[in-house]
Amino acid sequence: MFANTALASFASGGYNICTRALPEVPWLNATGDQVSTNPMLGPLQNNGGPVHTMRPLIGSPAIDKGGGSGTTDARGIARPFDNPGIANATGGDGRDIGAVEFIFNQAPVVTAPAALNIAHDTAYVFSGTVSISDDAGATDLLQLTLTATQGTLTLAQLTGLTFSIGDGTSDAAMTFTGTLTHINAALSGMTFTPTPAYLGAANIQIGINDQGHVGDDATVLNDSENIALMVVELPEITLLRDGVEIVDGGGDNAYGVAGAAIARTFTIRNDGLNTLNIGALTFSNQSNCTVTLNAAPAATLALTATTTFTLEIAPAAEGAFSFDMQIASDDADEDPYDVHIVGTTTDPVPRDQVLNSECSTREGAAGLWALWLLASALIPVPWVRR
Repeated sequence: MFANTALASFASGGYNICTRALPEVPWLNATGDQVSTNPMLGPLQNNGGPVHTMRPLIGSPAIDKGGGSGTTDARGIARPFDNPGIANATGGDGRDIGAVEFIFNQAPVVTAPAALNIAHDTAYVFSGTVSISDDAGATDLLQLTLTATQGTLTLAQLTGLTFSIGDGTSDAAMTFTGTLTHINAALSGMTFTPTPAYLGAANIQIGINDQGHVGDDATVLNDSENIALMVVELPEITLLRDGVEIVDGGGDNAYGVAGAAIARTFTIRNDGLNTLNIGALTFSNQSNCTVTLNAAPAATLALTATTTFTLEIAPAAEGAFSFDMQIASDDADEDPYDVHIVGTTTDPVPRDQVLNSECSTREGAAGLWALWLLASALIPVPWVRR
């Protein structure tokens, strides 16, 4: 409010709000200035921070209409907080006009796969594919609801959770509260167990309620996702060499001599209940060797069928070598199938053989000398007395 504007001279830096009309405040004509406008502020009160402030109300023309260089408001809250649903002022940066930066609650977000094929009569583990994100504080409690059809859910851990429905173990439905950290720990490793002998469609519904802990708007926001499951008979890849199984993530070995290629033949077997489709074989992290696929496996394998493939490993020099092999397929939980292969090559001519060869040469010369001496001793030589 200005008591007597006629005796004063002002200049605007822009991004102000005034209820007066422009003829009364002619200096409020810079970029972002608003005149004849109600700023819609709340009462002077403790909104947090060292001083009392007047916080913008929802719908205030001060929200996101400012510009400047300050990094915090009077409460110490970071600014700007730019609400994507409100257009910024021309040249502005999305901060609010005034002492208080109005913070809007941000909706939580559920991350989950849209659809999955899972094997019948087999528990499926969600290894880090289901999670919640939110702007909640470390101690704020969120509410999560899980429902499943044609199966049950078991959480990976129960620490810090309070249940109103279910108990987190073998439940078709559960509702519980917990911090964001505890909820995500429970979801990472959550297991879905399909109904025994069932084949067909199933689903998991995930719903999160943030309970309105964050923001000046005091709104409660939600999000949800549905995972469409198909419980089917699936293929199952098994890798062997010389009849011995090599597990996914396991290893194999190979030995040879430097400069000579090493051939290794592997067998793929389909131990599942549906046709196995085999994709590309790739190699990575090759150390002191090059690897070539000489004989590729079949592209498809019927139930219990096998196929072989052969690798040619060419060590570059004497010593240790290693590489990783990846086998792509439509196996439900082992795609790709990873194997780490290590080996050692030796000198093509063993050192003891070289030494023996050298010793034989010397022994041969010594032997000839001994034979000459012996022959000399046996041949009569005339003796002449002088």
